[in-house]
This record gives sequence, C-alpha cells and structure tokens, in this order.
Amino acid sequence: MYGGAENLGSAIGFDELLGNFKYRDAANDFNFSVVKGRETKNANANLFGEYLLDEINSIYVFKLGIIPRKTGIYRISLSNVANVYRRNN
Repeated sequence: MYGGAENLGSAIGFDELLGNFKYRDAANDFNFSVVKGRETKNANANLFGEYLLDEINSIYVFKLGIIPRKTGIYRISLSNVANVYRRNN
C-alpha cells in the first residue's frame, strides 16, 4: 500500500503535565537516539519530533530510543507526518 513512499513517518509529541489542565511543551526534556529511520525537521521542535521510516525489503522499520533528562509526568502523542508521497509521483 505504501511501498515506495518518500516520507512515511511519525510525529511524536511530548507534554509535561503540570496540574489540572496545565501542561508545557517538553520534547527538549528528552534525548533521542534514532536506531532505524531518520529524523527530519519540523515546525515546533519544543513540542514534537518528526521521524521518517526506513524501507528495507518492502517493509517499513523504525526504532527510536527515548532517554529522559529529568523526572516528571509526561504525555506522549503519536501521529503521522504530513503529505506522504511516493518517489515516482
């Protein structure tokens, strides 16, 4: 279905929960180690990272290490990167 996609990936966001209905952008509270895939630039690096999947033998793979820099209560959100397209389009 997505074979040959140029930018199939995931956006991973981080918020620190500060209390009732209070939070702050917290991606900078973590170190990230991309094992499979690659990081790409995004519009708000304080809130989320965008990562592209590697296509190996017609299978998409992604592996990311997330290392906290400090303790806290965090929320993680996952979504797709925008505008996925095939290399031949």
